[in-house]
Amino acid sequence: MNKAICVWLTLALPAARAQQLPPIRPIGPIERVSAEPLWSATTAVALNDGRVYVNDAATRRVLLFDSTLSHARAVADSTSATAKAYGTQSGTLIAFRGDSALFVDPASRSMLVLGPDGKIDRVIAMPKTDAGPLLQFNLAEGVPGFDARGRLISLMSAVGPRAPQANPGTTVFQAPDSALLVGFDLISRTIDTIGGVRTSFPRMTFVRDANGNVTSITGTPVLLPVVDSWAIEHDGTVVAVRGRDFHVDRLGADGQWHSGPKLPFSWEHLSNDAKTALIDSAAAAMKARRDSMAAGLLHEPTPPPPPGAGALRGRSGGAGSSAAPPPALIDGRPALADLPDYKPAFRPAAARADVDGNLWVKTTALDHGQPVYDIVSAAGVLIDRVKLPPFRTIAGFGPGVVYLAVVDPDKVVHLERAAIKRKS
Repeated sequence: MNKAICVWLTLALPAARAQQLPPIRPIGPIERVSAEPLWSATTAVALNDGRVYVNDAATRRVLLFDSTLSHARAVADSTSATAKAYGTQSGTLIAFRGDSALFVDPASRSMLVLGPDGKIDRVIAMPKTDAGPLLQFNLAEGVPGFDARGRLISLMSAVGPRAPQANPGTTVFQAPDSALLVGFDLISRTIDTIGGVRTSFPRMTFVRDANGNVTSITGTPVLLPVVDSWAIEHDGTVVAVRGRDFHVDRLGADGQWHSGPKLPFSWEHLSNDAKTALIDSAAAAMKARRDSMAAGLLHEPTPPPPPGAGALRGRSGGAGSSAAPPPALIDGRPALADLPDYKPAFRPAAARADVDGNLWVKTTALDHGQPVYDIVSAAGVLIDRVKLPPFRTIAGFGPGVVYLAVVDPDKVVHLERAAIKRKS
């Protein structure tokens, strides 16, 4: 094969892969819209008869909607007059075995089993993690769920946070770029590590003066992190979507991870000019946010220092050391080398599993300003690409349907049920 043919193949193969992408289509028609006004609909768990549990985390309520979404009743709320306490913090709603849901209440460190009748059937203690880092039930890191063995799968930090050193000078802290996927057995109360995923955290720089007081904290963000995403499919299979080359790994019954084929994607190369523009835009946005926060604080009384604030101020025990001013908070500017040469295929927590055996990955591709979801089969093959109507996010799935949270012009949130495909 001569040099000219090799060059042609090098240029042609990426184009051929791009041509294999299925056409982008809109989601099916909206079938139902809830009448109950919500502040949020972070998660929806559908029951077999079409009813659906919804976590309105913004108002700390769990509601059970009927199959038409016309009526809802509170299963757990934050009203002091009721006995159905939601808790003082936002919780997480997870699909549970059979026709039930599990509500994780981080405030009480307990998990409530919500039965099909809309009642709390029993309470389960959360995994004990006193001797190690906490399990993360934060949807920003992925949607927890149960695998085929009945273990609760979630994310756990590989290494816990460390306090800055007390010595004068500059200390740079970079959190690990990976986290552990773990399984919690509800019966044996044991936690097993089943794999790992790539994560990303900002770089923190602490500066201390000669007295050991922290004078400034600089946070340098990661603008385009190349991360992994994970999910639990409807049959309990744990999957991880790898961001470096965009393919899906599946955890088999043998306890081993099995890699699927690379998924086709139109990778966007980032020149140095494009990287500089992204950095400038992010810096301007951070400054505007910081200025807005500062303006708001000028009109509010100064709150008391949070517990442990003295550690940041580096009290040395000397006279007047407790009166050291709080550290300056500085927005760091990423370097060109901090950005990847190609725009990542997806951002954190991009993967969601439907109940029909497919995996949805919210990509960074846009179609008329709307994010494109790549739908991947159980074989790891891209089979469909869809986009949602504007102002919608995915809350959950039912057979052949997707539940969406939509914000109306009055800033009120409603739950919608839409068909995944249009009927022919």
